[in-house]
Amino acid sequence: MILSKEEKIQIDFQKALSLHQDGKLDEAQLIYYEILKVNPKHANSWHFLGVIAYQKKDPQSSINLINKAIEINPNNASFYSNLGVALMELKELDSAFDNYSKAIELNSNNPDFHYNLGNVLKELGKFDLAVLSYNKAIEINSDNANYYCNRAYVLKELKLLDLAIIDYDKAIHLNPDSETYLNYGNALFESKNFNEAIFCYNRVIQLNSDNAKAYLNLANALKDSGQIELAIKNYEKAIQINPNFVEAYYNLGNLLSETKQVEVALFNYQKAFQLSPSCKFLLGYILNAKSKICDWSSYAQEISDLENRLLKKELAVSPFAILSIIDSASLHYLVAKMAVQKDYPSIDILGPIQKRSESKDKKIRIGYYSADFHNHPVSHLMLDLFKSHDRNKFELIAFSFGPNIYDEMRRKVSSSFDKFIDVRLRSDLDVAKLSRELGIDIAVDLHGFTQNMRLGIFAARCAPIQVNYVGYPSTIGAPYIDYLITSEVMVPKESQRYYSEKIVYLPDIYMVNCKYNISDVVYSREEFLLPEEAFVYCCFNNNYKITPKVFDSWMRILLSTNEQNSVLWLFVENMMAATNLRKEAEKRGVNSDRLIFATRMPMEEHLARHKLANLFLDTFPYGAHSTCGNSLRAGLPVLTLMGQSYPSRVSAATLNTIQLPDLITNSLEEYEEQAIELAKNPKKLQDIKAKLARNIPTTPLYDRNKFTKSVEYAYEIMYRRYLDGES
Repeated sequence: MILSKEEKIQIDFQKALSLHQDGKLDEAQLIYYEILKVNPKHANSWHFLGVIAYQKKDPQSSINLINKAIEINPNNASFYSNLGVALMELKELDSAFDNYSKAIELNSNNPDFHYNLGNVLKELGKFDLAVLSYNKAIEINSDNANYYCNRAYVLKELKLLDLAIIDYDKAIHLNPDSETYLNYGNALFESKNFNEAIFCYNRVIQLNSDNAKAYLNLANALKDSGQIELAIKNYEKAIQINPNFVEAYYNLGNLLSETKQVEVALFNYQKAFQLSPSCKFLLGYILNAKSKICDWSSYAQEISDLENRLLKKELAVSPFAILSIIDSASLHYLVAKMAVQKDYPSIDILGPIQKRSESKDKKIRIGYYSADFHNHPVSHLMLDLFKSHDRNKFELIAFSFGPNIYDEMRRKVSSSFDKFIDVRLRSDLDVAKLSRELGIDIAVDLHGFTQNMRLGIFAARCAPIQVNYVGYPSTIGAPYIDYLITSEVMVPKESQRYYSEKIVYLPDIYMVNCKYNISDVVYSREEFLLPEEAFVYCCFNNNYKITPKVFDSWMRILLSTNEQNSVLWLFVENMMAATNLRKEAEKRGVNSDRLIFATRMPMEEHLARHKLANLFLDTFPYGAHSTCGNSLRAGLPVLTLMGQSYPSRVSAATLNTIQLPDLITNSLEEYEEQAIELAKNPKKLQDIKAKLARNIPTTPLYDRNKFTKSVEYAYEIMYRRYLDGES
């Protein structure tokens, strides 16, 4: 039987298609080309040649070939869909969108076309529209695991974690593969379902024991559920599988740093830096870790590198780490703003808060949000305020997302609130929803960019008025934080442009200082290895606040007060810091025996030992905060250097409040001169101590009632402005 040309082409095409489906691409390709020699207008051959080109990793040729098919037959939906796939590969997303839309226009009953359109919308960041496309695909075919997985991904991006978890659960039932379990675990982790996330990551490892990402994510979940040792082992396992796994070194470094294993943390940060020098925050973490052990090798070079990266708008340092490195309000603002844009942009999913119609006379509901409602400096600072609030005017609700530490301070703090809610295991969006349901009027963030922060709660707008206060000594740089409560010393009017918040000035001091009890124990200098007749300078600030420039100054002060047998008494958290400081002293010509080291003690006893020192020398640019108030309360004068940035001005604000402005200096030279003068002039120092003793009971520094009234008045003005529709 003699076949017609058309019949022979059809037989050859079916043969090519069969070879193509069997993965024999080269053989199929040859036959498609043979068909085109006979019939150059055979659209399906052009189309499948384009598909083969895509399969051979040549998307541009794929696009050219499929376009030839469309020129011949512009009404085949599959042509447009596969053209969209190739365009997606080249990141030509708008063109891909147009072609997927055309495919659906020609055939709206193909679920893959809707799925592909959802994928391009996902890549374009149009997550809400992507959900609609995935919905349509699932409506047509409810048995495809990929449809649920991708819809879950965009639901997770939209912070609709509960819905994402439902979709991942459906996908797991349809196709329980390791990738789906991994993504399921990630959604559970983000929603704070740590135990279920751990289960999912362990399932991934059972299915694929070499999945380094699963070990990393398992370690993250174990860390956040408090299983520190297991977390470390799993980070190490991830690194064992992939020795170039930057994220594993980075996260392990963070955990080790938090658990005060600083030297090992530094090793991991440096490994990550070798692999990825531009990794977010990493250079700053290295500098911070080295500062904790007072390792200043390469310090000048690293600071220069950091400044160059910041000039290029690289996020090379975290907002908190830069506070102790560079005295620049403008750079602090830049870094905070970049971090917010990168990690904590506004979340609009909950919509605007409906303006309440309640009377201005109703109680104002204040929400305080913190992970530090336990034995922590923030709780010590804030306890008096919590206890002193006027309950006729204010209702107080605590949102606690910190570790499970039920100590005496937690008991005192929790009993100071009308409601104390543990939200550790709730997602940021859930906490924001809860805050709205409870009618919080003013949400006060006591964290900012500090450990265990939850800025996402505020990004979702948990209250109509949101305030940055006490926990973070700088701007948060977020458009959704409305106010910063502070004092004019802290933020001079000319510096307001470096703060995203509107500034609320309290009249005296921006925080009430703790009235710690001071032990009645009378210590001798001998007990702390201090020379009996020496002039004792001290600094009980954390070691990371000591910079080479400040230490240079301290050594010059010691060299200038040889006749006074001066020594420097420093707090140290680790022996490596002590060793390095001794070496640095010797380099500067100071006998290292003149450095005496103090370790941690209970606060009452620590304050009692302050009496053995003569003068507290503050650090710069991150000075003493609550430590300054504690020292003054113990009767020890604090000499500070006031800079341009917020953390360098706290001691100055405290000294102004207690009316000791002579202890505030404005240059390193003035700082050194004053420190030397006070050692050489005992009468002048004695006069300052006498004035300090007189002023403690009479100035507002420790006056919690006056302070509370100031804060409450500020809250009332904020609330009145909100009700009146003012900005």
